[in-house]
Amino acid sequence: MNCQSPVDEIKAAPEDSSQQWRRRLQGCMRERNWAGAIAAAAEGVELQPDLGQLEVARRHYRRERAGLVAQGPNRTQVVVVGSELSNNSAGRAHTLLLTYQQLGYPTKLLGCYFPLRNCPPELWEPLQTLNLPVHAFGVHDHSEFFWQAWELVLQHPADLVHLSKPRLPAVVFGLLYKLLWGAAVLMDIDDEELCFVGEREPISLDALRRQQGKLPPAQELLGPLWTRLAVDLGQRFDGITVANTPLQQRYGGTVIPHGRDPVLLRPASAIKRRLARRRYGIAGRARVVLFFGTPRRHKGLLEVAAAVAELPQDLEPLFVVVGAIPYASLRRELVALLPPDRLRLLGNQPLERARDILALADLEVLLSSGEVAAFQSPAKLSDGLAMGLPVLVSDAPPLQEVVERGWAVRAEPERLAEQLQQWLRDPKALARQGKRARAGFLETLALPVVAKQLAGCAAAALAAPSPVDEQQLTLLESLAPELARI
Repeated sequence: MNCQSPVDEIKAAPEDSSQQWRRRLQGCMRERNWAGAIAAAAEGVELQPDLGQLEVARRHYRRERAGLVAQGPNRTQVVVVGSELSNNSAGRAHTLLLTYQQLGYPTKLLGCYFPLRNCPPELWEPLQTLNLPVHAFGVHDHSEFFWQAWELVLQHPADLVHLSKPRLPAVVFGLLYKLLWGAAVLMDIDDEELCFVGEREPISLDALRRQQGKLPPAQELLGPLWTRLAVDLGQRFDGITVANTPLQQRYGGTVIPHGRDPVLLRPASAIKRRLARRRYGIAGRARVVLFFGTPRRHKGLLEVAAAVAELPQDLEPLFVVVGAIPYASLRRELVALLPPDRLRLLGNQPLERARDILALADLEVLLSSGEVAAFQSPAKLSDGLAMGLPVLVSDAPPLQEVVERGWAVRAEPERLAEQLQQWLRDPKALARQGKRARAGFLETLALPVVAKQLAGCAAAALAAPSPVDEQQLTLLESLAPELARI
């Protein structure tokens, strides 16, 4: 019997008649190969879609999988989906994947990546060197995205899907996983995505149709309109996780902070610090102020550079910036603020070198401001605290707890140079603050602690996954009219 496996690539076969396709579907149904039947039914969408048999196959498949899921995490298929894997947005998806692996779930990372500034689409550079189960495609033509996602979802069945960021690509992946595999789907929110597209409120499908009479074409999938719609639809899945309390106050859900492995990231010994500095050509006597992340204007990069410029020469201060600077104008301004002996730009670095990078520093400074910062917990805060680094942070709402509990230090922008000098001249104070930082990390941000919080969310979603509702199906039909016949 020629029964298509779900992990085989589903390809349209122009020479196949509808009778041949139906025989494959019926053959899989007779053999009780429910996954194969789902794949065959999906292949026939453009021929003679059969909703009845697809639903029967999906129901039997879910019953079959439920027995395996009940045996524990190691029998449960989990997929983490990244809306955009070409930039640092992939960092949160990677963190979720590691958290599920901590719980014992076999987990894959799926998603797509878009062109950046007229460059061909490619996977985020720090992810490229990791030995991870990543399956993704580049989006060259937005109108083709839906069917690319359809094919990828068919190749990778899942019981539980965790979407990273409420952007349209992730929402579509989540809906396809429900439609095809009956999966439980969680939405993770670690930023206020509306801020990035200059909007303030989401919009429902009904409101959008009242305004415009129809849904927009499948273009600018990461643009303002589709993002407003995605933020609304993203709240209609089987549960929500968020990165911090301000996001929880806005969207509800369970707080899952940026967890880090306490073994891989731990305070560096004096020998490790010397080796790290030697590797990057940094003098052992230099006092290093570190920025580690994606350098952007709202993250206070120029303010820190100006403060480092004011430090006395006897400190031999050095501002180390790790991460590719996305805008030439920002790079020029930064270079103009500091002489060459006070600035080191290291660009993007592989994620597995994070420990060496953090070992370079005497302290880390994270000064995000503005609307984005009001809902953003810097992932590099978890890294710095894990390494026992003193971290100076802004007074953004997501960071108030770490300051109040003494795990990080509130930066004082009006006297930042003076504040940096006080810390850099006092090694004992740096060491004391580093111990507080590590203690705070172990209490709330260590991966085993965070994983326990995620476990409850996963169990609740798996216990009662919801079907695709009418509004969600309307979205899919707008992107692929063929689905209206299913």
